[in-house]
Amino acid sequence: AVGKLWNKSNPVAPCRAQKERENNSSRLCDTTLGSPKVLVCPSDRKRRMAYTWGTEEGGLLNTNYLNKSISYFVGTDAALRVPYDQSQQHILVGDHNLRVDVPGGLNCPSGINNAAGIRLPIPAWSTVGWTNGFHRAIGNIALVDSSVHAESRSSLLKTIAVGDNRGTRVMHLLMPVPVP
Repeated sequence: AVGKLWNKSNPVAPCRAQKERENNSSRLCDTTLGSPKVLVCPSDRKRRMAYTWGTEEGGLLNTNYLNKSISYFVGTDAALRVPYDQSQQHILVGDHNLRVDVPGGLNCPSGINNAAGIRLPIPAWSTVGWTNGFHRAIGNIALVDSSVHAESRSSLLKTIAVGDNRGTRVMHLLMPVPVP
């Protein structure tokens, strides 16, 4: 379900196998996150809060919700094929008001297609950083070590630099569409 939620080229297919996957994904999300309400930042006025995991009205998998109900990106390289003790500072999730230098089209090592990305090392002239979307020029990120940080652009760039765990020279991100 995660790939489907962020990848607009993969619409919900009305087949039984798809429905079973949705139900399994919904159960996993329900057990792990509790409620889809946590997928929307309270400061994000452009997103619509989903109240259930299903396809009914108000459900995250309803076509009127999906990406419109997610305020966060996922760092798909976080702790990927790297020992846990060496990936503590990798970015796991963050506010979606992040300006990236590759908005999509990347295939990342985790198997996600059409990922966004940030080229590493980040050049001094780069525009990578937070937009003034909903926290002004600050954004929130959660790291693999479970810590959460409100970061300015300069501290964000330092944290991103740690994320090149495979030498691919790109930090891959799964961004909700449309981005702010």
